[in-house]
Amino acid sequence: MLLHSRDFSHELGGTVFSLALSFANTCSEVYNEAKEVSIMLKAFQFRLYPNREQKIYFANCFGSARFIFNQMLADRKKIYETYKDDKELLKSIKPRTYTSFKEEFPFLKEVDNLALANASQNLNKAFKNLFRDKAVGFPKFKTKHKSKASYTTNNQGGNIRIEDGKIKLPKIGFVKIKQHRDFDGLIKSCTIFMNKAGNYFISILVEQETPEWLPAEHKIGIDLGLSDFAITTNDAGESVKYANPKCLSRSEKKVKKAQRALSRKQKGSKNREKARIALARKHEKIANQRKDFLHKLSNHITDENQVIVIETLRSSNMMKNHKLAKAIGDVSWSEFCRQLTYKAEWKGRTLIKADRFYPSTNFVPHADTGTARKPHISATGHAQTAAQPMIGTSMPARTSWLWPSKRKHPRQVLPFEPTKYPFPLSAKTYADKEGVRRKFAT
Repeated sequence: MLLHSRDFSHELGGTVFSLALSFANTCSEVYNEAKEVSIMLKAFQFRLYPNREQKIYFANCFGSARFIFNQMLADRKKIYETYKDDKELLKSIKPRTYTSFKEEFPFLKEVDNLALANASQNLNKAFKNLFRDKAVGFPKFKTKHKSKASYTTNNQGGNIRIEDGKIKLPKIGFVKIKQHRDFDGLIKSCTIFMNKAGNYFISILVEQETPEWLPAEHKIGIDLGLSDFAITTNDAGESVKYANPKCLSRSEKKVKKAQRALSRKQKGSKNREKARIALARKHEKIANQRKDFLHKLSNHITDENQVIVIETLRSSNMMKNHKLAKAIGDVSWSEFCRQLTYKAEWKGRTLIKADRFYPSTNFVPHADTGTARKPHISATGHAQTAAQPMIGTSMPARTSWLWPSKRKHPRQVLPFEPTKYPFPLSAKTYADKEGVRRKFAT
């Protein structure tokens, strides 16, 4: 809100009034600009290639962070067991801080102090989650072989930065990094971790401005399945079938072979550790293939559509069917819905999660599908002859009545050609792939 001279003519005058008015208007403009700029936190994950000394330092940080977490948890449990009968005295006693353990255990001084501070914060968050929801459960002690090997450090005074293919970390210096994409913004913190295959990664939390996304043209409904990962139908009547990548089933023979090799090795031997790493790398490859497919598909859908309708699935309940549990776990519906949720929020899209009990089977599919027909009750209550193809069970694809339809019949799902590839291809790419397919077919 800009100020005018008539607002303060009775109090100020001359040069003093002009300066005050100019300063007030400048502050108002700065405030309005600050309101328009929205800040978001985004994490970028990259591969690290530490040398031998750096690996030893990372192992010390992993162990020290885990040690502090366990020591502080044991201290709190001891206090509770001692004074649980006297609630007032229990509230007045303060548990030990992470700094109090340094004199007792000198090896804690060799690692990054912020790694210990963040481990303490993680324990505090665990208790806050417990007090907020008892179903979360009491915090558990961390073990060396089962818990995730990681530690978190913060950026203070620019002590974390990327230069010439290396990232500078506190107390260790520059570590080789594979930065496959650039990012803008202020680095807030970094989490270094090692996966089961022995590879090192870093997750960089960056504070940056939220980019402005232009509204998309289409609205789309998504139906998830096992035979095909997803069937989508937009408001233009265009339907696309996305094939299920089946990442686990394609590599299941190699995984079983690696598991048999691991089972034959003597426990505690170096050969068993080598076999364990070989098996972990195969599982890592499967997980990476699955994540790559889900990220590409979720990005494609959120880029092209303004309104997205998807059905709500309870994967945990469906996993109780032991005949389909492996396939349901491999397809990762929950992870796909999670990615759609936060990407739709980033890009300003509207995500509608349809109830799983919605009576979508009452809608009549298209009659020209070439499949067997049977009597079907439409939403209006009239018996009709309708096809019963896969599209007959595609619920969100038939929720297109939520938006104005361009078709003659708003509840009619048009026939579509199933695609052989998981993503829409350009004409040249499609021709190239078809040429290769025909070459090997002959």
